[in-house]
Amino acid sequence: MWLNAGFVLAQAVPVDPITVPLFDDAVSCRVPVSVFDGTNFFLVDTGTSVTVVDARFRERLREPVRRFDGHDLYRSPNILLGQHALGLDEVICADLCMFRRIAGERSEGILGMDFLKDHVVEMDFERNRFSVSKTVREAAKQGARRVPMTPLNGRHFTIPAILNGHMSLNLQIDSGDSSTVSLIQSDWDMVFPPNGNPRTYRVLLAGIAKAPTGSRVARVQSLEVGGHVVSNVLCALRVFPGGSSSVGIGFLRRYLVSFDFPNRMLYLRPSREFNTKDEHDMSGLHLLRQEGAVVVHSVDEASPALLAGIKRGDVIVAINGRRCSEMKMKELRQILSAESGAKVSVETQRDGKTTRAEFFLKQFL
Repeated sequence: MWLNAGFVLAQAVPVDPITVPLFDDAVSCRVPVSVFDGTNFFLVDTGTSVTVVDARFRERLREPVRRFDGHDLYRSPNILLGQHALGLDEVICADLCMFRRIAGERSEGILGMDFLKDHVVEMDFERNRFSVSKTVREAAKQGARRVPMTPLNGRHFTIPAILNGHMSLNLQIDSGDSSTVSLIQSDWDMVFPPNGNPRTYRVLLAGIAKAPTGSRVARVQSLEVGGHVVSNVLCALRVFPGGSSSVGIGFLRRYLVSFDFPNRMLYLRPSREFNTKDEHDMSGLHLLRQEGAVVVHSVDEASPALLAGIKRGDVIVAINGRRCSEMKMKELRQILSAESGAKVSVETQRDGKTTRAEFFLKQFL
């Protein structure tokens, strides 16, 4: 995600490891926290400098204590991860409704680098477990590659990577980015020279308090980090101003990941998902969940969904005979990216009328 307030605050390292569930909804990773006398869900985002609380809590945060780099900062409420108080002094308040619409899941805040940077953070996508401690577990080191992390702007960290077997880049670690790789325009032009006419596909990206913005994805022949090589991965063009080229959760979920931020070392141990092929939507549909309904935000030109008559604003009532109200957005997107040539039946509503359509998925990249 794209929020840089320009500073981080030192935090105490917990005495014992803290372990909580990790929820991967395919576009973000969330953990439960206790705040304002209830359980809420915060995105885990190594790309955000300062922890964020959703705008729905603005009144409970009272008045801003100061303003920095275009953002109002508020005195932090008491936020607990497990039984451990984060001990933050200040937080930012921002509207996270777009993330809720894209993921279709609760998102009441963002756990940023002001807390994470002083800890050893483990993300286990196989066991759906998130841990914070002061040392790296010996079991996490076994069979893992050690990758040095370099501080970036005093807020974030980069790791060395090789794209297409020869192009070296330092990529920011951004667990708030749903892509495997995201490149800023200058790096994109090096990897995909305009005169090479790269094959691309349209996507929508969203940042904090931002409406979805059109971008492109293409395939990178190979991505090498720490001697591990993954082939044929999807790469997104990063369209928001500022920021750096990055690796996101599409990369991280291939591993048992241990970030030793204090000692600037990343431990990567391949998981069962290491060789999973990157696939993207094959329908042309861009969907949001709004007030419980699955709504078509837009439809790509010449896509299977558009040719089947589906339009922007249509409500997707059912897909392959299953009611969308009973499905998570992650399940819907898995169906729409399952296999080229797969038949999909869709029931839609438009202006109070119900329509049924069928189309076949098509691989664009």
